[in-house]
Amino acid sequence: MSLLEKECRICFESDVSDNNQLIVPCKCNGSSRYIHRKCLDTWRETNISTDAFYKCRECHDIYTIEFIFPPETHFCSSQTIQRMFRPVQTIFSYIYVLMFALFYRTFDNLMNNYTLDLIFVNKSEKNNFLELAKNDSAFSIMFYFSFITIVFTILAYSIFFGYTTLKIKRKWNFWKQFGFTYSMYFLFSCHFYYLYWLFKMDNSVIDKQILETYINSTTFLSSINSFGLATLLLKCNNTIRIINKNNALFLLIDFFNSSP
Repeated sequence: MSLLEKECRICFESDVSDNNQLIVPCKCNGSSRYIHRKCLDTWRETNISTDAFYKCRECHDIYTIEFIFPPETHFCSSQTIQRMFRPVQTIFSYIYVLMFALFYRTFDNLMNNYTLDLIFVNKSEKNNFLELAKNDSAFSIMFYFSFITIVFTILAYSIFFGYTTLKIKRKWNFWKQFGFTYSMYFLFSCHFYYLYWLFKMDNSVIDKQILETYINSTTFLSSINSFGLATLLLKCNNTIRIINKNNALFLLIDFFNSSP
């Protein structure tokens, strides 16, 4: 088969130029093995968030790419992220949190409600809470559920920050691009604290009605914390893919033009 009979498997054209050669970047056979370099670059850029950026979708051969810097290889597990988005998995996770919250509530009662002293700066607010909890045990459960959720969430974000920083090679470049996103998600997950101060801004003492609104609001937001964390992991993977894309120079192996 002559060069003129060879055509790009994407644009179906056989025209070539000095900066847009027909190349063979993988182990596909037959006429489908040829592709324009620019067509492949466009295809890879379009699929930057999928494995098509790194390997051929047909033969699954991994492209050999030259990078300016060592490529980032640390990605959050896609299986873990998928499980975090599954409603059943989320329900079981929150059942575990609820059981832990009930245990902690019993322990805190034995400690003379020490947690309430950490949260409420005014003794009247603590008394309002205790009175509401006495009349409605669900109110107390919602409070401790939210409190334990935020503790676990802060722990998860801290582990993510430390482990990701340890694994990422170009740490400054990564956090320069991802730091703002991480900060916004982390601050949102801390609603248990900032909602209290938002409600308190116009009230020197939070009364029972405002206290109920605060607990209902933070309980609802606590129930979606896991989805926020899962979304953050997705954005982390996308950021790493973009860093690798900008870091890539060109395909190092061209089986067609490098063959004798």
